[in-house]
Amino acid sequence: MKSIRICALLAASATVVASSSAFAEDSQVLQRLDNLESRISTLETDVKTRDAKIQELETQVKERDAKIQSLQNGQSAAAISAAQIQPAAGQPAAAPPIDQQRLDNLERTVRQLNEITNAQGEELAKPKGPKVTTNGGLKVESEDGQFSFQPIGRLHVDGAWYDQDQTHMGDNIQVRRARLGMTGKMFGDFMYKVEADFAPNTGTSNNQFGSSGSGSVSMKEMWIRYIGLPDTEFTVGNVAVPFGLENYTSDNFFTFLEEALPSNTFAPQRLLGATATYTQPNWSLASGVYGKSVDSATNFTTTGAGATTDGDEQFVFTARGTFDPISEKSKDNNVTDQTELVHLGLGFFYDAPSDETVDFGTRPESNVTLAKFLNTQTKISNLNPGALDDVQHFYEINPEVALIYGPASLQGEYYYVPVSQGQPGNCPRATGVVGGTSAGAITCPNVTLSGYYAQASYFLTGESRNYNPAIARFDRVTPRNNVGHGGGWGAFELTARISNLNFDDGAQFQKGEETDYTLGLNWYLNPNIRLMANYIWVQNNASALGDCSNSLNATTATCTNATLSKAGYDDPRIFTVRAQVDW
Repeated sequence: MKSIRICALLAASATVVASSSAFAEDSQVLQRLDNLESRISTLETDVKTRDAKIQELETQVKERDAKIQSLQNGQSAAAISAAQIQPAAGQPAAAPPIDQQRLDNLERTVRQLNEITNAQGEELAKPKGPKVTTNGGLKVESEDGQFSFQPIGRLHVDGAWYDQDQTHMGDNIQVRRARLGMTGKMFGDFMYKVEADFAPNTGTSNNQFGSSGSGSVSMKEMWIRYIGLPDTEFTVGNVAVPFGLENYTSDNFFTFLEEALPSNTFAPQRLLGATATYTQPNWSLASGVYGKSVDSATNFTTTGAGATTDGDEQFVFTARGTFDPISEKSKDNNVTDQTELVHLGLGFFYDAPSDETVDFGTRPESNVTLAKFLNTQTKISNLNPGALDDVQHFYEINPEVALIYGPASLQGEYYYVPVSQGQPGNCPRATGVVGGTSAGAITCPNVTLSGYYAQASYFLTGESRNYNPAIARFDRVTPRNNVGHGGGWGAFELTARISNLNFDDGAQFQKGEETDYTLGLNWYLNPNIRLMANYIWVQNNASALGDCSNSLNATTATCTNATLSKAGYDDPRIFTVRAQVDW
């Protein structure tokens, strides 16, 4: 096409030159010749530019058609015909007809391709190596996601002031928990966790299942977990036992400073053993077998014939099933809330203690004091039957329920605990008690213990409690506006609870009944920092004798029926606060 135009122009030029020879003397003809030559040069430049643009357009259209064809997965894009692009021979080039819809589609496709290309370029431009994130804590992860490492920790500092009644209860401040550890993933399908508590010892064991430390570093969770099967996990080590809704929830996310009376008494915290869990979107099953806690440094001892200080440890079996018929979440201001929830659960726990002794007891929902108003191992001369001795086994049944509707929530559990004791001759009784002397050959009676709690909470700032269906327990609360971030005030939660623990079972076993009433306020400054305050009314019945040696009304030397009868109805008031941070 280009050569045809040039030839036409040259022919025209030749004609002009021939005519100009006849009029060489005519200056006007010469001037016209100069102008014509200049016009030819301009036309040649225009032709070259037009041809280049046409060729570029042809190339772009072919490339776009090819991309459309590959993107549309088998839908062919008709190429622009050569007749629409190339003009007929000897005719000036004409612009191809324009299909506006097709042009719009082409432009949209090109934009999408550019976005994909740019994103790929940015990803390729990133430096290779470990991935570091800081969402509430530091986490280092390998490029392929197969390995990760995350330091974890928590610090809980408590203070308590006591309006004591009949038992000495000292105002104090303590480091309730000071833990450091690490968690992460190995080879994609395995997880690990190691956590130690550096808080000083604050007294003896809170319940049957493990101590609170010996004044030095104590181990908490320490396990390895396999997650390579769909919806299934296997965990081995010193693990949190899946039993009880409140007990199985992390103490970082408790609604109150301490667990309710029955949860802290009957539910085991952590034991050495193995756990298997299976989880679906609205139901879960968990079961495990365990021995002692990693904190139990000494071997088990046995009593009776063939007694030994190096006996077999206890055998524990537990199972827990949950069902959530309603579970709705919503997202507001980049915060996900559990706006609606109906949670139902049932737990079973079996323990055959090798030392044949059960020691149930707890503090009055404040760990700063050492006082215990209820204790199954209390033995006082001439007063009531002795401790739970020669225990063959006991089991626990634990129904649980939780409801959430927007900022309001309800939660409750009940514990039913029958204890089976042994044969005649193995159950000591206090001197003067009907049935025998301190070594009387009598049969230990079977005893049934129980407890319950019910609690409510309400977020004044509109948040909701966060529920994790993968582990069927409550999780971290995230304020919608953190303190100090854009002038936020964090989240405020009002709380109330009643909890009951009953160690009375007929005339032959009277260890007391305690009921605590608690009002609380929680201030979540951000997802990792919280301030808490609880006010507790403690009410004990007449048989809740507490610690005789620590009584305001009696000394150790005068622990008799007459003086200790005044120790019943011990009803102190407690105000306790906490500052906590976790990562």
